[in-house]
Amino acid sequence: MTEIRWETKSRYYVVRMYQDLFGDWIVESVWGGLHNKLGNRQQQVLASYQDALALLLQINKQRHARHYGIVASR
Repeated sequence: MTEIRWETKSRYYVVRMYQDLFGDWIVESVWGGLHNKLGNRQQQVLASYQDALALLLQINKQRHARHYGIVASR
């Protein structure tokens, strides 16, 4: 499983990429406020590792454009 966490002063965004039991790749995004309980999550099912990685790279580009910084990854 790959997991990356981005933060600003008041928000967080976490993405997890993993393969399920059926061989599909899942990209799960979770976001919200650091100082409140507001937030949401989204899961996307992709057919290949390359598609999942491309989505992860696109999300990374969007987070940097919105001035989020990576605080953790594994």
